[in-house]
Amino acid sequence: MSQIVINQHTALGRVQGLRESGIRQFLGLRYAQPPIGALRFQPPQPHTPGAELIDATRYGNRHLQVGWPEEVLAGLEWQGEESEDCLFLNVFTPDSETDEPRPVLVWIHGGAFMCGSGNDYDASKFVRDYDVVVVTINYRIGVFGFLNLETLGNAHAGSANLGIQDQIAALRWVQANIESFGGDASNVTIWGESAGGASVLALLGAPAAEGLFHKGMAFSGAETLAPPTDQMSMLKAVLATDSDAECLARMQAMSAFELSELQQASAIYVGPSVDGHVITRPACEAIEDGAAASIPILTGATRDEGTILAPSFAATEELGSMVLLGLSASIGRDDGATYRAFLDEEVADGSIVDKVSRAWFDTFRSSALRVAATATLMGAGGWVYNFEVETEHELGIAHFADVPFTFNWLEEGNPGLFVHQPTERNRELAANWSRAVATFARTGSPNSAGLPEWPTYGPKDYDCLRLADEPGVVSNPDGLSMLKIYRVPEA
Repeated sequence: MSQIVINQHTALGRVQGLRESGIRQFLGLRYAQPPIGALRFQPPQPHTPGAELIDATRYGNRHLQVGWPEEVLAGLEWQGEESEDCLFLNVFTPDSETDEPRPVLVWIHGGAFMCGSGNDYDASKFVRDYDVVVVTINYRIGVFGFLNLETLGNAHAGSANLGIQDQIAALRWVQANIESFGGDASNVTIWGESAGGASVLALLGAPAAEGLFHKGMAFSGAETLAPPTDQMSMLKAVLATDSDAECLARMQAMSAFELSELQQASAIYVGPSVDGHVITRPACEAIEDGAAASIPILTGATRDEGTILAPSFAATEELGSMVLLGLSASIGRDDGATYRAFLDEEVADGSIVDKVSRAWFDTFRSSALRVAATATLMGAGGWVYNFEVETEHELGIAHFADVPFTFNWLEEGNPGLFVHQPTERNRELAANWSRAVATFARTGSPNSAGLPEWPTYGPKDYDCLRLADEPGVVSNPDGLSMLKIYRVPEA
């Protein structure tokens, strides 16, 4: 069916979107002012549309991309131009009237906080199948969104989490506008994978996000634990300056592409941090102290998380060792010595790539178990999945392998990073899994037709849903000794 251009009256004014196959799409809606010029390195500012018709028939800009591994790029066609002016979102909603507003799912894209875009996630089939509204967002990444400038004074407080502030601005837009698109602002689920999953967990510890969402799903997400790092030292070394102020002035004068190249030349890591301003505590602490105690959590990881991640993060022995130190600390919520001792014994004969690969799995797995057990302990409930649908791909059941199942894309073919063939059984599993995800967004529990009864995780019974060729519930597949290394709370 071809796309039909439609006009709709909304809280924003008149918006022109698209209708296709029972779905309305409103693409490239601006939710904040362009973060360019004087607004570079500044919090997102509100955007008020004018009286003219808003064109929402094409995707808005995606953020400048620091780079994807070549194996990820194969067969993919990116939507939207690369630009620093990237604060856009997309709305997918059923093309039918109803007196009952629909649950809203806000998808936060992954990409290691260095690449990716909400434009790459077509939610049409998911929306059509489960009668929900999905919003996909773009936010600042790289040094544009996560550069710690606090050494320059209070005016830059919160600069280390500008990308998280963008996500909060998008959630405010949802609260103000989603009713016009058939969504229920009182039933909003934040939802993401990889960096998107980490963002979901980070938002649990962000006071400004309280009340803007009601459930969370974090797929392969790492809990934000550490304070901001001194990134400016590495940037100053590349720019050959000793002054933070001069370094900032020179970065302000750069084009967006020059600034992106500077980040790559300095090889700094970017991502959210517990800065005390935007993110005030880790997810588990936010749940424990009551701020996020009412938020049900669904979380989990794939079996072979590290196969695609480790080669890039351990390209050299030195880089791999640095990454391993950071991952070890995040796994054990301490200096990581206990975890590294375990790893030395578990992967005794492996290379640094093997160790980093295992550490990536344990990073995502430990975060999932800790947060889910804490959510169950505090009453809202946490559910854990193990994604183990077999594949013949050389990457195994890789990082991101659960996303095509989540959006139920398998019927559409097998492009890009998809590691599962669209067999009849895989399509059936994808339909059952995406139904569970939609049910969780609707009700706060993932239990639905097609999958076994799925109990909450911890703090006494550590039951997980094993999504495999034959799905089932498994009791504490990690073992008690691993739960101690992961610092999973007990009753």
